[in-house]
Amino acid sequence: MKTERAYREQTGPDEDRKPSGSERSKDTARKEDEEIDEALDETFPASDPPSYSKGLPKTE
Repeated sequence: MKTERAYREQTGPDEDRKPSGSERSKDTARKEDEEIDEALDETFPASDPPSYSKGLPKTE
């Protein structure tokens, strides 16, 4: 089993790689969560049916 250091020496730096859970700081995780929350807040209301929905059938 190769260590991460040995792997990096063979493959080179991986700048696009997301850090593992232990490498991520709490601030980074919090910022990502806030960005997701903001994006969700800016979406249409959840009470609006999706455009592909035909709604419920009429009941008499």
